[in-house]
Amino acid sequence: MNLVLISAVLVAAAWAAPPNRQLQELVDSGALSDLRWPNFTRVQADVTRFYDLNDYQPVWTRNGDATPQAQALIGVLENAALKGLDAEDYDGSRWNSRLSHLRTDAEANRFDLALTISAMRYISDVSSGKVDPKVFSFGLHFDIKNCDLGETIRKLVSSSDVAADLDRVEPPFEGYWRTQKALAHYLELSREATLTQRNTSLAKQVRKLQLVLERWRWAPHSFPRPPIVVNIPEFKLRAYDDRYRPELEMKVVVGKAYRHKTPVFSGSITHLIFRPYWDVPLSIQRAELVPKVAKDPAYLAKNDYEVVNVERQVVSSSSVSADMLAQLRSGKLLIRQIPGDKNALGPVKFLFPNEYNVYLHGTPVKSLFLKSRRDFSHGCIRVEKPEELAQWVLRDLPGWDMDHIREAEDGADSHRVNLDKPIPVLIVYGTAVVREDGEVSFYDDIYGHDAELERLLDHGYPYSGWQPTSAARDPHPRE
Repeated sequence: MNLVLISAVLVAAAWAAPPNRQLQELVDSGALSDLRWPNFTRVQADVTRFYDLNDYQPVWTRNGDATPQAQALIGVLENAALKGLDAEDYDGSRWNSRLSHLRTDAEANRFDLALTISAMRYISDVSSGKVDPKVFSFGLHFDIKNCDLGETIRKLVSSSDVAADLDRVEPPFEGYWRTQKALAHYLELSREATLTQRNTSLAKQVRKLQLVLERWRWAPHSFPRPPIVVNIPEFKLRAYDDRYRPELEMKVVVGKAYRHKTPVFSGSITHLIFRPYWDVPLSIQRAELVPKVAKDPAYLAKNDYEVVNVERQVVSSSSVSADMLAQLRSGKLLIRQIPGDKNALGPVKFLFPNEYNVYLHGTPVKSLFLKSRRDFSHGCIRVEKPEELAQWVLRDLPGWDMDHIREAEDGADSHRVNLDKPIPVLIVYGTAVVREDGEVSFYDDIYGHDAELERLLDHGYPYSGWQPTSAARDPHPRE
């Protein structure tokens, strides 16, 4: 091989080699010992793509100093508590030391990677949450990755306002930002309080606000239509307008804390049924109705129930014989309640197909809405004002004013109304709510979901191998 050819081969090899092999090796390792949480495999693919496009050159230093963007980014990470996050998850207390040790290329490489990883963790956490809600078997069926980490970092490298650009990756909802503002106020109060009891109370309230912010981030940042949101611990339903402001609000009754928890999930209302039948779940039939029928064979007829076969054909609407009772126990015959004033579902039910067989409906038992704690159902959600909710749901369909709705409720037969466009429904769990005037209300952790989330957050990075101590899903049939 002649000298010209040898030189060409060497030059080609030099161009093909990575310009910064040390930084590439650090990225490829998936762990950086400088970090509080060294293992960064959760964001490794994003980190790799980011540096691949930059030939593995540092982006956060220039001439031995951190860039203005790097310093602004560090300021955001150090103040992560204002977002309900732990600054130490992003090495909040370590940046001053790192900034004073940027004398060599090796130090610059490690600083650069540490800042990129910490920034990606922060962006992921503040936009989509630290935790995947599927860990709790919650049925939130949407992709919660709300931004492209690499693209967001690339914008920050040359940003003129790093803090403002980072604010844009957070949920856009007014309720989220009100919660964040309330958290800052309660953090300030906790620093000025002097009594131990007051400190303890404030610490609990701060924690509830932090957990609520985490759950806000689990939702998509936009919806195809304004959603209906039910907050379980608050026992409240809200329907939102196009700007995500509450347009309709009412009390609800949710599932019992023991054995009949209403699940946390998302769905879409596809249709309503006026004057619905109630098909009694088999477990309720056996545990609650069969014993009453055994004592009084006319119990079903007195309460507007009828006996049907598995094809929903009526077998009896009067007294129940001994043979029928045996078949009701075995499940060969079933019970349903006919439409009317006694029907457990009230005048209308709102269907959003889901794996839990949960839906919204009215109720003849209005007195339960007077109670402050309203977990009384078998899992479905009873609404205080079914007619008003029906009017809101049907607002885009011609002719469905309140008179038409009441006419459908008073009709002789069940009546189904299909929606042209499904309406998103979120069943959520937040033990702190900040209202439009800034007032904060706190609620009991009735299902223990806050306690489970706290245990997971205390586990630290990475979260993928952690499992809750108890199943969040309640397998029992719904009302």
